[in-house]
Amino acid sequence: MSERENSPPEPHAAASEIDSPDDHGLIGKNDGPWWMYPLVLVGALAIVGLLAERANRPPMPEGTSLAEWTPLEPADNKPVAETVKLTIDFGNGATRSFEKLPWNEGMTVADLMQAAKEFRPGIRYEAKGEGKTAFLDSLEGVAGGGVNERNWLYRVNGEHAKKSYGVFELQPGDEVLWIYERGEGE
Repeated sequence: MSERENSPPEPHAAASEIDSPDDHGLIGKNDGPWWMYPLVLVGALAIVGLLAERANRPPMPEGTSLAEWTPLEPADNKPVAETVKLTIDFGNGATRSFEKLPWNEGMTVADLMQAAKEFRPGIRYEAKGEGKTAFLDSLEGVAGGGVNERNWLYRVNGEHAKKSYGVFELQPGDEVLWIYERGEGE
């Protein structure tokens, strides 16, 4: 054996004598787990999607807070009896319900629909006419089919309405059901 092999390394060895990262096969290899990069990409896309969805929401009216805008209980602490319920039945097993929308003196079903539209998340609907001639043409993107087809009909407390929703006055505790069905609904 040579004297160099048996002697301890010199404190300041030349660069050529020190092991390089290439000697261990480390150059050109990934430092982290390979699966981390797709997760980071998915996370970034999710954040961008959430921000885009939030940007597309209609703004709240000025001067309102989230608590006022999406009421869990009536803001003026009225008894539960002074609310009305709205249910939408799409006729295919899907429903949407607003359990406690605030009732006001002289409130019509049309006023109830407007209250549900302003609630967040609210409903979307299209109507024709006003008062006695008001007709609900489309609800949540589902349009009525016309004569002898399925249309949006409403009931109050289980009774089929016999007049326009624009003039039907509600009472506290009433339950309004809009149902997408054919005919008179009876």
